[in-house]
Amino acid sequence: MYNHIINRAALFCALLLLAGRAEAQEAAISATLDHDELEVGEEAYLTVSISYSGSGRAQEPNIMENSHLTITPMGTSTSISIVNGRQSKTYEYRYIIAADAVGDYAIEGISAVVDREVVRAAPVRFKVVGESKENRLAAMNNGLSLEAALDRNEVYVGEQIIYKVRFLRKTQIAEASYEPPPLGDFMSEQLGDQRNYETVAGGQRVAVTEIRTALFPTKPGTYTIEPARVKASVLVRGQGRRGGLFDDFFMNTQTKAVAVASKPLEVVVKPLPAEGRPAGFANLVGRFEMKYNLSKKLIKAKESTTLTVAIEGFGNVANLAAPTLSADMPYKIYEDKPTFEKKAQDGGLYGRYIAKWALVPGAPGEYQIPEVAVPYFDTETQSYRVLKTPPVTFTALKADEEEDLHLTATAAPGAATAPQKQQVALLGEDVMPICQEAAKISQGQVVPSDAFWFWPLLILPPAAWGVGAWRRRRAQRSPEELARRRAAKAYKELERTLPAATASWEDLAAALRGYYAAKLVMGGRSITPGEIKAILEEKKVAAPLAERAAGLLSQAEKALYQGEIGKNKEEFAKEILAAMKEVDNALT
Repeated sequence: MYNHIINRAALFCALLLLAGRAEAQEAAISATLDHDELEVGEEAYLTVSISYSGSGRAQEPNIMENSHLTITPMGTSTSISIVNGRQSKTYEYRYIIAADAVGDYAIEGISAVVDREVVRAAPVRFKVVGESKENRLAAMNNGLSLEAALDRNEVYVGEQIIYKVRFLRKTQIAEASYEPPPLGDFMSEQLGDQRNYETVAGGQRVAVTEIRTALFPTKPGTYTIEPARVKASVLVRGQGRRGGLFDDFFMNTQTKAVAVASKPLEVVVKPLPAEGRPAGFANLVGRFEMKYNLSKKLIKAKESTTLTVAIEGFGNVANLAAPTLSADMPYKIYEDKPTFEKKAQDGGLYGRYIAKWALVPGAPGEYQIPEVAVPYFDTETQSYRVLKTPPVTFTALKADEEEDLHLTATAAPGAATAPQKQQVALLGEDVMPICQEAAKISQGQVVPSDAFWFWPLLILPPAAWGVGAWRRRRAQRSPEELARRRAAKAYKELERTLPAATASWEDLAAALRGYYAAKLVMGGRSITPGEIKAILEEKKVAAPLAERAAGLLSQAEKALYQGEIGKNKEEFAKEILAAMKEVDNALT
């Protein structure tokens, strides 16, 4: 009994220890810098956050030293939260960092120990550029200054440049207005919202507002980007009306208008090389990749599958010449309206161009999709490249499989060497209760219920054959007359069938094809809008009406395979009736 109690106590302690370790394993550490580009001697804030659950303890973080960096602790803050009875803590350690040399830096080796477990943060990367903090403070006008910089001073036509403006102030302002420089030979796109943060220069706090803009030069040459400007109202202190000992209590504030400007910047824009320029190149410059997707690789004939191609990357994809699919294919192609997305990222403007095509085969078979090719100039390799989709195929099955109507099978086939009577196995029965026992008929034993069906079934086949033969002879005698009658009744038939056809776009398209097949005396209903337009014009229908009438079929097919077209089915049906009435009158 005593040993049993000891074992249960040991198990309980082990579970507590494991629970404590599980809580400690949820610890996380992260490090952030308030801005990612500094000047030599400029100071920035580094924040290291340690979060964990449970009752463990966290030690102060360790940061790997760098001979060119000065890292000074600035204090710690703590926050505790309790959610569903579970306690979590967050410690924030703040540091001021400064670099004494130009270069690209990474603060690595940031780690901390949380309840005997080591957690590590990802490296913090930033860039240090030339001017010193003393020069910056000396350049301030009434506590304000405006700085502008380019990430590169030599680029190709169409290549993205990041233009960054920073408005610094060590005094309070009432209001400010920003005037960007004129950019006549550059396309521009602001990269996100302005950023606001603080830095430290010469032991003083300096507030910073940063605006980043992507520029795309449109022509080669050497350009000077004129200064950007800011007009601001600076708050200054004036003497109160009372003097003496109480002056500090009655100080009032006034505003003073101050204008500051950045320095002009020079950029050299090189022409794109003529050598190796691929066919179809349309000034797409940057770093891009292509992704593609085929919605279904196995469909039925007259169904659709959708090919989606996306070109995305850093650069202005608005310059992209819309990719196309060859129209000379054994299936119909319906192109959707392309879409364009853009967003600001650390590397600049990131764009995404999406093109879609609905592919509709008319017959079963295996089909190949031609490649989609997009040429561009790669700024990383400084050479032309062509993005291509690989060979893509899809298979179309029969639209409607024929029904297997075999109702009998041989039950015991005889030997091949001698003819032998075979037994027949019944696999299915007709819907009519036909007498199956021949002996009853030969011996006159047919019951009244069987006799009721005997004469109708005996007379019906010859009668049906006679009616069919009469109709075939009539059709053979005057096919032109029958065609004329169908054409004359085509519009009335359309009026009769169209209300029910509004149940689906497929029914609307089928009703419209049916009208054309009857009115234009066409052999089948697998007709295209182009064929309809050509035939109507041959029959002296005015070209605008022929184009509008053929366009209705294009719209119906587009709605069928690609979705809505901005009209509901009832409105579209009324539009069909009105247009076909005009066509009917023109042909009559």
